[in-house]
Amino acid sequence: MQIKDVKAKSTYPASSILKKISDAVSEDSLLQRLVLCRKAVYFNRLQVNFNKEDIKIEPYKINTIDALFKIALSEIPVFQIYLHSSGLLSCLNLKDELGAMCHTIQAWMLFEMSISTLRNGGLQMKRIFTVNEKYFETNEDNLLRLYMSDPNLKNKDVVARLQAEYFEQYFRMMKILHSYRFDEAELTVLMQLLLINLLAESNNGIEIQKDDEDVTLYKNQLFEDLKKHYESNYEDVGIRLGNLILMLCELRRFLHCAVEQRQLISLNGRLTVPDYLAQLRDRQKVHKPFLFAERRSSDRSILNEQKMDPEF
Repeated sequence: MQIKDVKAKSTYPASSILKKISDAVSEDSLLQRLVLCRKAVYFNRLQVNFNKEDIKIEPYKINTIDALFKIALSEIPVFQIYLHSSGLLSCLNLKDELGAMCHTIQAWMLFEMSISTLRNGGLQMKRIFTVNEKYFETNEDNLLRLYMSDPNLKNKDVVARLQAEYFEQYFRMMKILHSYRFDEAELTVLMQLLLINLLAESNNGIEIQKDDEDVTLYKNQLFEDLKKHYESNYEDVGIRLGNLILMLCELRRFLHCAVEQRQLISLNGRLTVPDYLAQLRDRQKVHKPFLFAERRSSDRSILNEQKMDPEF
């Protein structure tokens, strides 16, 4: 995996396509731009995974931890493109991009997997669908078989039991999300507010040179556009806005549980994607815009230290 300046020619042409579709949208409509950015996520995901031999159109069951980890790794450039195209990095004047991604990618993955799971009927089948439509079952026995594929993971039975309980909470959260029947614009606002709050309130050493007034103006514009969207499409504006705020609180609450589970995995000897980004950040010490593209030898060494297959 190689880090390149954003201004350089990228292996992912999505940025130029995003510019074209963004130019077609009124400049004063922040929400419309963000909806386009979210729609572009699916295209970017296909671009990132296009040359991967193990990517298939039909869903298939994930049987190893390494397979799950590779899927998560492939989402890193997709998330980075979104951070740039949505204007979130410039809004917060972020200088530590790797730190920001390390702090927020778990929230992004959880949200995107929730949408994928609901879209594929995983809530009824008790299956978690990943961002590329592959799935794994969340009962304790199946999780134990999944974790047995990693010889380096310690206390597999304990991890499987605690993870099974965690996924029950995940399904409860998704059931609430499903009950609100949010449209694409509402889901976009929900994701953007979650990311803004996580970054603006971060105390994890991320270099943010933000102007609080600019962040407030960004949020105000987002809510103003959402209000116009509601007035044009719905009558129960107050109820829908209230549901969105309640869901944001629910996501923040669940994210605390998710962070605890990530720490559980890390303490038992398994590298997670936030761990990977944190180690990459420590090695690179790069505080300028970059884009994930091809592999890099230093990135490969992080995976080799964990005795993992670096071919992603």
